[in-house]
Amino acid sequence: MDGLNKFVESVISLVSNKEQFVEGFMIPKQSQQLIEFLQEHPEIETIAETGFNVGMSSAAMLSVRPNVKIWSFDLAEHNYVIKQKHLIDRLFPLRHTLLIGDTTQTLPNLNKLIKEPVFDFVFIDGGHVAPVPESDMRNLLTLLKPGGFMCIDDYNLLYGYYGVIQAVDALIEEKLLEKITVYEANDRSWVYCKKLKPTSP
Repeated sequence: MDGLNKFVESVISLVSNKEQFVEGFMIPKQSQQLIEFLQEHPEIETIAETGFNVGMSSAAMLSVRPNVKIWSFDLAEHNYVIKQKHLIDRLFPLRHTLLIGDTTQTLPNLNKLIKEPVFDFVFIDGGHVAPVPESDMRNLLTLLKPGGFMCIDDYNLLYGYYGVIQAVDALIEEKLLEKITVYEANDRSWVYCKKLKPTSP
């Protein structure tokens, strides 16, 4: 966990800088719970996430096992994103890929390039306003292996009212995802789902 501890120090320094606006970051309880989930599922090796931002979720997941690799998708609107990406590369070399751009464009393009599911786990924490959350979930669902897991952050009224809750509930209602459990900490909430295998007609 040395790499993670060093990364946390950088995030604390970044957040403490009053001259630097930080859009948001994963709280310690959520980071620890995410680590525990990956520890419970050693089959998870290849991960996709929307919303890299300060890189806290990436660092937490990369710290679990040396065989974990992550593809992150982010607009990179803030100047600290690239700095945090470089730090990830120093602490967890050759295990992280950052694709910069609007996920409503980059993810459909990725779907055209990759013809079969490659991800074991997907972490959704990008745009929170419709139609982005549902677009991200549907695009990455096609690249998530059957039986794979998807975790969606901010599944609550405070942060998810404008698109996150609706997206999750829509995919569950369509029986594309099965809700496993919801976790809460402070004012945060996140939900784990499992991709359902297609049923025979």
